[in-house]
Amino acid sequence: MFQSLIPVLQSSNLTLLPLALLLALLERRPREELSTRAWWGAALGLTGALAAVLGIKAGFLEQEIYEGWLLGLSLAGEALLLILSWQAWKKGYPASPGQIPGPLITFVVAAFLLQRAPEIFLFPGGALAQSSPILNTEIVIKSAGALLGLGLALLAGLAAFRAALALTVPSLLAITTAGFLVIMVQQAVAVLQVLVVRGIIPMSQWLLALLIPLVNYQDGYFYALLAAAASLPVLLIWQRQPLKVEGLNPAQVRKARAAARTRVRWGSAMLLSLALSAGLVAAGKVYASPEVKLSPCPEVPGPGRQSKPG
Repeated sequence: MFQSLIPVLQSSNLTLLPLALLLALLERRPREELSTRAWWGAALGLTGALAAVLGIKAGFLEQEIYEGWLLGLSLAGEALLLILSWQAWKKGYPASPGQIPGPLITFVVAAFLLQRAPEIFLFPGGALAQSSPILNTEIVIKSAGALLGLGLALLAGLAAFRAALALTVPSLLAITTAGFLVIMVQQAVAVLQVLVVRGIIPMSQWLLALLIPLVNYQDGYFYALLAAAASLPVLLIWQRQPLKVEGLNPAQVRKARAAARTRVRWGSAMLLSLALSAGLVAAGKVYASPEVKLSPCPEVPGPGRQSKPG
């Protein structure tokens, strides 16, 4: 189960958490339908990613070239979107006319999913392809692991979206930026790796020393994103204000208290899902690479010593 659970859980969280934070930020000005732009991008990205998976499987599309181009496009779009989002906030987003371009949102979400979603689609399919063609326990366990990983990531993304709606815009923008920066570092390392492998950038000793840990320690990006996302419920608790009931009728007081309880519940659900994801990945890594216990060496007779006949 861990063989399918861990990769799907990591890939899904690295995909869904940044998008959930971005969508919550865009929901602050729903009349301009910025969130609708994001959903259009998601639909285009998922459809294109599925087509890309079929093309890679059929041999029509080379995965390395496909990912290399999309990594660069996605990285550039995300950087531009973050810069424009901060500029929009300085101009008063969402209350006044600070602008976050709708077409850019569609492009960033589509490119992001085109680059990341094939990894989620390809791994379960590859794991199942290595199994027996008939339904057996191995297929059921691998499928259950993949579905559990995707389900936990969806729960974390939904909880992050609902909890983020209660944050102030600058706090949410800061957390969204931190989450995307983690992803952008991972993308930049992958782009650099492709350029080095293709010989576009000449290999050097210092570059090799820099790339090896950044490429090998992929778990670091996952834990860094979880840490950035975990700051959301912490900020939600820190920014919580005492409920003021003066001037409110009983129905308004009940509504305000219910909203406060809902925010706490979503924040708690987010923390629980993030902690569970981190724990499962850590446990899976330990399970996948158990410590090998060596048996003691038998005593070997030294020079001049002969073993006694049995």
